[in-house]
Parts: sequence; structure tokens; C-alpha cells
Amino acid sequence: MPKSKKSWQKKLADSKDFPKVVKIPEKMAKRLGTGTLVIPAPKDVDEGRTLKSTGELNEKYPCGTEVQKKILEKEGHTIIQKGKKYVVADIERNLARL
Repeated sequence: MPKSKKSWQKKLADSKDFPKVVKIPEKMAKRLGTGTLVIPAPKDVDEGRTLKSTGELNEKYPCGTEVQKKILEKEGHTIIQKGKKYVVADIERNLARL
């Protein structure tokens, strides 16, 4: 008997052992560099709290860039517009050190 598919709500609620920090795999090192990266919990991603590695707000998230912008500004970040994209100013100063 085939497995029943999980609904997106169940997948979202299932945070397993996330967030977690993992070593960057060799095959991804050319693009990402060496070191570690954080894999967020699905719920964290859904809340629109994550950015692209360049500090750019991710327009593909369900809440959209306007909601992300408001959340980040409320947290004290400065958001600047570069062309059609929004970016967190001075992103390097705001990165978490692990």
C-alpha cells in the first residue's frame, strides 16, 4: 500500500532537528565557500525571517518582500532598494557568528 502524502501543514509543523548547522559539502564549496551553513526549520522559513546569502530579501517566500521588509525594519535593520530588489544594509555586520 502506498504511503499517504503529508499535508503541507504537517510538513511545516515538523521541525525534526532543525535548525541545524552542517559543514558545507565539497560539491557546494565552489559556490558557497568552506565552513558551515544553517539549515532553518520549515516554520522559520515560512515566517519570512531568512534572506539570500547576499542580504537580499527573497521574493519567492509566501509572505513576499513587503512583509519581510516590515519585519526586518521592526527588528532594527535598515533595508535599501537596489533596482527592483530590497537588501539589508551592512549585512556583514548583522551575520551571526557560529
